[in-house]
Amino acid sequence: MLTSETLGLQAYFGGMVLGFAVPSGPPLGSGLAKKLNLIMFALMLPAYIIDTGRHVNVMLVQKMNYGPVELVVHLGYMGKFIAAVVPARHFGMPFADAFSLGFILSSQGFFDIMLFKRALRFSLLDEGLYSVLTITAVFYAAVITPIISNLYNPSKRYANYRRRTIQHSRGDTELRILVSIHEEETIFSLMNLLKASHSTRARPLGVYILDLMELAGREHPLLINHQFHKRNRSSNATRTDRIINAFRHHEHLRQGLVKFQFFTAITPYDTMHDDICVMALERSTSLLVITFQNSDSSKVRSVKKNVLDKAPCSVGILVNKKIFTYFVNESLQEDTFLVCVIFTGGPDSREALAYGMRMAENPRTKVNVIQFVGEDEFITDLMDAKLDLKMINEFRSVYKDSRRVEFRNVTVQDGAETSRVLLSLDDKYNFILVGRRLNNESSVVSGLTEWNNYIEELGIIGDILASSDMKSNASVLVLQQQSTVEDMMKKFG
Repeated sequence: MLTSETLGLQAYFGGMVLGFAVPSGPPLGSGLAKKLNLIMFALMLPAYIIDTGRHVNVMLVQKMNYGPVELVVHLGYMGKFIAAVVPARHFGMPFADAFSLGFILSSQGFFDIMLFKRALRFSLLDEGLYSVLTITAVFYAAVITPIISNLYNPSKRYANYRRRTIQHSRGDTELRILVSIHEEETIFSLMNLLKASHSTRARPLGVYILDLMELAGREHPLLINHQFHKRNRSSNATRTDRIINAFRHHEHLRQGLVKFQFFTAITPYDTMHDDICVMALERSTSLLVITFQNSDSSKVRSVKKNVLDKAPCSVGILVNKKIFTYFVNESLQEDTFLVCVIFTGGPDSREALAYGMRMAENPRTKVNVIQFVGEDEFITDLMDAKLDLKMINEFRSVYKDSRRVEFRNVTVQDGAETSRVLLSLDDKYNFILVGRRLNNESSVVSGLTEWNNYIEELGIIGDILASSDMKSNASVLVLQQQSTVEDMMKKFG
């Protein structure tokens, strides 16, 4: 910028040339962005806005110049609004989306204010006209922003009438799973979960790997398809190379029983959940697996909460409490897993039991199911209770003669007794499956709502199982079954 001033050019011209010269993304682009963000957004941008408002003089706004200017501005707004809405409706866009698009394209923002300021600086506008234009732009922005927020809700597209769950998936088709990775260290526990899922020739696994990266140093988010990614085993392999190599090795060992597709999403944390949910929706997955760590930042936790709230399929949160050694046995018959399913009732527990039933199909996997029942507890939802009983009876009838499967019914008086049973679980399990949501008024969890570490993500029981107080170091998979539009209508209707 100093060079630009020396050459007789505007200072911003030098900044623009510097922006063209710096490559977007890491390491240089994102590094510069992180260094400059604090100065730009905490100091320079507020100072510029204050300077912009300093030139607004309400006393100079008179009726003789206010009326004609406002008429021209309103006509301009209406022209742009109609020009955006009519074609959108003509091509079948819904009313709400068409109106949202019209408001967005017709509104004025910071760039327009900057143009008004430059016009004032070069005496193309007087202060009275500048004041009218600036106040009008601020007023429209204040009115249009909440309107757009109410009209446009991108999460509506995730609602559907078709069940995409493990429980309702057909037994003779491919089970599709979306795995989102935020930390590279979690890939081995994810591979062990995929191995425990028991893929066969008749029931293979189709797995979509989505590597999540925060958008930094560039303007627009990216979704990269690594279908033709070349294998890189050199010492300078990137994070993406290492993740793809690990899962391709797993695919090779599974001899075609598992098929992987790899993607990388580079996006801001505020909209990262949309990239995950869109991928799950477009790929028709039955399960979306996200990993959980106690060291997750508030932004990462917010992403996971949004995924739980808006996912178009069932969601599994995998908590890895110890460093798993990845099983590298090339024989499919040498893998042994011991799985525990905690059943407390409700759709999420039924999803956990359905996943446990799939794992139990492996002749070398042992499954223990523990059903918690509250003493003298009244049934508040008769339909849910019938579905729970049907699921339990189906499980017991299928595995009644199996020595690998055990079912235990535990009656508890309150949450304290429930926690004692959970904390006493042996350190022999590889995985513990549990539903996320349950009736908070149930005597099974009475008094446990104060156990408030990560209840929002893991639920009451999942939070206990993931705590450091547990004797067992098994990986915990907290499952939430997809809620369809029909379920929501029954709940609120």
